[in-house]
Amino acid sequence: MRISRIRNDRETCYYHLINRVTGDPEELPFGNAEKEYLFKLIERMQLFYSVEIISAVVMSNHLHAVCCAHPEPPDRKTVIANYRGFHGSEKTEPDWTNP
Repeated sequence: MRISRIRNDRETCYYHLINRVTGDPEELPFGNAEKEYLFKLIERMQLFYSVEIISAVVMSNHLHAVCCAHPEPPDRKTVIANYRGFHGSEKTEPDWTNP
């Protein structure tokens, strides 16, 4: 059974993330089009979440990413900019005056 790692909220931390697809080990579901889509998705997610993607590689049936998480939460201005950068004009914005 996997045990949770200790989370450090006091200094910048780097994490190695791995994600595998399910199914037959002989299947290779990530072709060039899927890999390109995943890279674009990773870049887009970086606009919204408060992590920095240092490196990412997509293999034929899994991906690896190294990300950097900073201890301090983003300020309100950054949250609003991230929301707008991620959603653009396709979504109604929340009431930013309501905490």
